[in-house]
Amino acid sequence: MTTVFSKNPLDFFKNINKLPEALVNEIELYVPNITKIFLNKTTYLKNHLIIKSHINPKNIELYIQTMIRQDNDFVIKQLLLENYNRWLLMKNYYYKTGIHSNYIVYLHAYAIDHQSPKCKKVIELFFQEQGFYKNQHKKNNIRYIKWTT
Repeated sequence: MTTVFSKNPLDFFKNINKLPEALVNEIELYVPNITKIFLNKTTYLKNHLIIKSHINPKNIELYIQTMIRQDNDFVIKQLLLENYNRWLLMKNYYYKTGIHSNYIVYLHAYAIDHQSPKCKKVIELFFQEQGFYKNQHKKNNIRYIKWTT
């Protein structure tokens, strides 16, 4: 006798798709919205503001860094659209041993450091759309801090 469902936990959503539609709709009622956000783009766009209420304000930056490390360009694009003006005004952003001219320049450098080409491209396209990317390579965006003892 062959089984229709996989026993592999990674195939969980494939198994759910094999169920009848009425049963899937019934199961969906019990799944919290915060869990459904990352299932597809439409649910993310509809419910992504819920994330802020579930993340401690001190950990928002950690969330953004995680999205860049995972090279999640769709989420980064949404975050840029929502926070662009605020992030542009965050001047002289300190991170490790350098000072970045603003938070968006820091995110670009962070994407490069963590080999996230899709996020890097989204940030560069956003710079181009805003008119900031022309001759960006000529600007020294990071000043390094050297402590003397």
